[in-house]
Formats: sequence, C-alpha cells, structure tokens
Amino acid sequence: MTDDGGARAAGNGFPGRLAARVAQRESQIVLGLDPDPSRLWPQAAGAVRAPDAGADAAADAGGTAEPPGGAVGRVIEYVKEHYRETIRISRLARLVGHHPVYLGRLFKQKTGYSIPEYVHRLRIAEARKLLRRTNHKIAYIAQQLGYHDPDAFTGKFKAMVGVTPSEYRSGVREG
Repeated sequence: MTDDGGARAAGNGFPGRLAARVAQRESQIVLGLDPDPSRLWPQAAGAVRAPDAGADAAADAGGTAEPPGGAVGRVIEYVKEHYRETIRISRLARLVGHHPVYLGRLFKQKTGYSIPEYVHRLRIAEARKLLRRTNHKIAYIAQQLGYHDPDAFTGKFKAMVGVTPSEYRSGVREG
C-alpha cells in the first residue's frame, strides 16, 4: 500500500489496474502480438495527472504549470518521433525545462521504465517489424534504429525477445 491508499503493482509506481494494463501491453509487444511501437505506452500520457488548481494558481503567480500529459507526455511524444536517432537525456531535459536527473526519476516514476529502457523497447519493437517484413541485413536494421554496434543490438534484442534477431527472423518465416 502507498500513502494514497492505493495498491501499487510490482513497485513500478502505477496503481494496480493500470499496472496490469501496462504489463499486458508490454507482453503483447514483446510477444509480437502488437508490433506497432507507437502503441507501446499510449496510456502513459494519461497516467500523468493534469495540474490541479494549486498549479494554476502558481502559474498565475508567475510559476509554470504543466499542460495535461506534462513533461513525461512530451518526452514520450519526442521519443516516438526520434527513437531512430541518438537521444540524450540532457536534450530531453532542456526540451521540457527540467534537470536531467529529475526528468529521469519522473519518467521512471510515471512509466516504470528509465528513458533509455523506453527507447530500447521502441527500437526493438520496430526491429521485430522490420525482421518480419523485410530482407534487410541485421546490421542495416541495427544502424537504421540507432544502434551503432550490431553486436550491441543483437545483445539487447536477445535480452528483450529471448532469441537473436536471426533466430527471430527464421522462426517468424517458418511459423
């Protein structure tokens, strides 16, 4: 139980029902049931609460109030559009006006993932789609998704999916 009286699942910071939906969405993507990486975290932006009246008062007094979706929502949208590029937390922090360490903690609190983990999940979901739909070499796919080292890509893919990219491709085409 937490201070707010709501159960939190698996220590990921989400209330129980949302945590179950998040885990289900993640499982669908990791298992290949939902190959669209843009659908990885549609509910995360909704998990960020809109500012309350106190935040509005702070904005009127010269402070800044977060729009619905807030900093984490803006980071998620940016990452969805730029996951093929090198993404630096310092750049994201400047984009949303927060300190990099604070942004990293806030992102993990709201989504259950660090920013780099979230980027890897998007990239691997896209890699699975490319492996199913194209004949591109694995090194080319890795490069297109922002991995500069094909071995690092293969290691991350195997850690997240359970098989190497070439095993995944073979299994998808045979099955």
